[in-house]
Amino acid sequence: MSRLWLVTLLNLCSFAVIAANENVERMQLTDPTRPIGFREVASQGGDGEVQLRLQQIMTSESRQYAVIDGRIVSVGQVLGEYTVLAITPSAVTLEKQDLTTVTLTMFKSFKK
Repeated sequence: MSRLWLVTLLNLCSFAVIAANENVERMQLTDPTRPIGFREVASQGGDGEVQLRLQQIMTSESRQYAVIDGRIVSVGQVLGEYTVLAITPSAVTLEKQDLTTVTLTMFKSFKK
């Protein structure tokens, strides 16, 4: 009889864990280190559609990488209709297929 109770209890616990796991997957996680009142800004194209978003730049003497829309890219790689031309510590320059260049910056510039 005690084995039956043990099996029943384990089954109930496993259902609770499965339900909790599904809830965690639906939650949107936030960065606990971001400043209070921070709002993410996505760059807007001329027609109002959201374009590429620069998330991180990693540079050293020998390598330059950037994270754009969750993808790690380096100079020369193709990202959609753009080719990465240059990566500096503060910006990434992309070239579109029609030879227009776009510069993504890490931080919005403020005027005094």
